[in-house]
Amino acid sequence: MAKKKTVRPLTSHHTEKFLYKFFIDFYNYNYWTYKARILQLIIENNEPFEILFKDEVLSKHPKDNVINSLKFEVYFTLFHSTEALFALIFGLMFNKKNLWFWISEYKFEEINKLINQVSENGIESFAKGREKDLLGYLFFALVPKDHEDNEKIEKSMQFINDYLKRLAKEYSDKGDYNSYKHGLRALNINASVRMQEQDTGKPIFESSTDATVYLGKERVKIDNVEMDKIVLLTKALDYKKAINIIGVNIALIHNIIEARRATLKKKQSTQIKFLLFHDRSVADIFKPTIKGSALVSKFKI
Repeated sequence: MAKKKTVRPLTSHHTEKFLYKFFIDFYNYNYWTYKARILQLIIENNEPFEILFKDEVLSKHPKDNVINSLKFEVYFTLFHSTEALFALIFGLMFNKKNLWFWISEYKFEEINKLINQVSENGIESFAKGREKDLLGYLFFALVPKDHEDNEKIEKSMQFINDYLKRLAKEYSDKGDYNSYKHGLRALNINASVRMQEQDTGKPIFESSTDATVYLGKERVKIDNVEMDKIVLLTKALDYKKAINIIGVNIALIHNIIEARRATLKKKQSTQIKFLLFHDRSVADIFKPTIKGSALVSKFKI
């Protein structure tokens, strides 16, 4: 018989309103902007990199190793900003009054299950046929029905609906992210794939890309005995695609937070800057930027 979970009542020296306001007022969604953009500028521009490489410590290390480490960090910022976005979404859906506490206390199994539901059935699976109301509440709160950009907002909500489903699929394959954040068990390498004709040895496909390598396991049966087999998994590290996704994640979090800040101010003259997505394409954002990466995206060694 399963042990019944004990749910204790909450208490605090601080009111729910204080904690909610404190969290919204000081939530720094530009944290990911600063981090990703600075890393991108160092990776893609020679001038700041050369200045940094005059440093006594960095100058002792191979430049390629430093660049690959920075790409590694950008790539995993994708997963960090994605988890933050979904945490805000579910926190506002399930426990707005104790938003900060919900985000601080959710179990990974719990949020993974919710994100998997989005990947399979979309955010509309939580909305009971009223997905526009849910998306409006989350990302375009306070926008009047007669707003001049309502047509663009409608298209933006369709984009967000499709984007979140695709993003959830991307996040669900996060074995490398788990290995990165818990003790740096993921390794960054350059992976190569070469396919050739069996008879002539003539190459028909070659690809080389930055990648992450981490350990996983799969269930196998040997001599009728079920066993867990340890496998090496390699996943392409598409740093430029990560930059695209991080940018959209930040924009969505911006809309969530700025609407709540305006609500807290309770002033009719308060202006809110909403970001629109009517001209964005989910396919373009998630399009691989590594040549041949579809064949290198994930494989066992």
